[in-house]
Order: sequence, then structure tokens, then C-alpha cells
Amino acid sequence: MNIILLFLVVPLSVSLAWASDAQVQPPRPRVLNLDHVAVKSTDMSASVAFYCNFLGFAELGRKNLKGDSDKLQFVYLKINEDQRFEIFNGALLNPKEDRLYQIALHVEDATAVRVWLVEHGFGNAKGSVARGQSAYFVVNDPHGYHIEVIEHLPEGRALQRQVKLRPEMRMVERLVSARAAADDGVAALRFYQEVLGFPELSRVPAANGQPERIRLQVQASTDTVELVLAGQTTPHFTLAVADAVKAKDRLEHSAYYPTYGKPVDIVIGDDHRRRINLLDPMGIEVELVEIPAAP
Repeated sequence: MNIILLFLVVPLSVSLAWASDAQVQPPRPRVLNLDHVAVKSTDMSASVAFYCNFLGFAELGRKNLKGDSDKLQFVYLKINEDQRFEIFNGALLNPKEDRLYQIALHVEDATAVRVWLVEHGFGNAKGSVARGQSAYFVVNDPHGYHIEVIEHLPEGRALQRQVKLRPEMRMVERLVSARAAADDGVAALRFYQEVLGFPELSRVPAANGQPERIRLQVQASTDTVELVLAGQTTPHFTLAVADAVKAKDRLEHSAYYPTYGKPVDIVIGDDHRRRINLLDPMGIEVELVEIPAAP
């Protein structure tokens, strides 16, 4: 009888130990929202003019190439108090790569995210988690895009808020979506869905020569990342505006509009929201979608 009880107790104690180990596993670190996107341009002046003089972004600063003060490396712009837009000098980068350079994710704890990624097989992070204005690092997704993980510190937020958006130019409320190519759909979904925890919102099957598209939600936020299951795709960003009619009027009456030289039309999307589709000087698709401000 004692021998039988011994065999019954030992497996139970082992299973309890396993359960205890499972309970102490750290939770997936929180990704709060899209922080910024970065694109590449072969005409920096034209690109900056489009985003600042047409869309109303404010220039936050410029950085020259390290060791060469005559070569502009990138310009960073302010969309709102919490989001930016960056334009990199394409002449300094690989011309064969996509015009989309980077998607940045605002996280609660950059160190915790880096540990989580390494534990799940993504140990290719570049740079250390710096402390100062922000804590950040860069990791490559399966397609090769730079995914910047950034935790904002009070000092960095304070500096960003010193640069004010011009009220007469302010039109865009926030960045809400970014599109990226994914030549290996299985690997991409493992990275974004399983590891980062972005649930699938919708899927458009391949049809009429167009590849399959999968829209993922950036954890608990309303922001999304759209994966196009193809080797390459035209970069596409969605920006929220409070009123599409007012946005159209502001665009058409801006000093930049003659330079743009293309119609600004309002269309109704599948979600019944009013939208305006624009092209920046590099052919990057910029979509304005009407999302009324919360009361």
C-alpha cells in the first residue's frame, strides 16, 4: 500500500512543480502604439516640404552623418505630442531596399521587450538599450525591416513638446496604420502575432493578381500593421483626420498645392469612412482617413 501511494504522490508533486514554473513565466511586455515610421527619400527637400507644408507636420530636428557634417542623414518631424515621422537620406542607404525604412513601436519597457524577443529567437537586436531621452533598440523583422522598440522617458517627451505645431497647419491627428511587405507569411505572423502579440483583425485573400493582405492590431491600441504577403509592396501609411472635407479644403488652399499638382478627392472606404489618397514625392501612399475626435 505504501509503495502504491509513493508512486501516486511523486507524479503529483512533479506536476505541481511544473504548474508553479508556468505561473512565474513573465507576461508578454506591452506594446502601447505605433510611435513613428521612417521612409527613405532621394530628394530630402521635396519630401520634407510635402510632409511639413502640405500635411502640417513640424520639423523637430536634423542629424548629419557621423564623421561628415556635410551629409544629411535624416530629418525627424512631429505629427503630434506622442508620434513622429522620419525621413532618411536614401543616397546613404541600399537602393535595392524598400522605401519603407523603419516601423517604430512605443512600448512600456524596452528592456523587457528585448529580453522577450531574445527568448523567442529574435536575438538580432542592434544597439544597446540606451538611457537618456529614451530607451530603444532596433530588431529586424523576418522581411528585414528595421523595427525600432522605443520607451519614452520624461526628458525626451519634454523636448518633443517644446516644438509646437502651427495651429493653421495642424490637420493630422495621428498615425494609425503602416503597411509592410512579408515575403514569408508564416515567419511574419510568428513575429508579429505570436511573439509581439498582435491579434489578426481582418484578411483579404489574394485575387486578381493582388497578394493576400493581413491586418494586425498593435496589441490593445487601435493602431494596426498591415502585412502584404509579397516580396515587395508600395509603402502605405494611414493618418487620422477629424474631418475629411476640412482636410481637403486645407490641402487645396495650401501654398504647397500647386507643387503637388494632383487632384485631392474624397472617397468612401469599405468601412464607410471618408478617405483622401495622396502620393508623396517618392511615390509613397499616404492615406487620410476621417476618424472623428472622441466627444
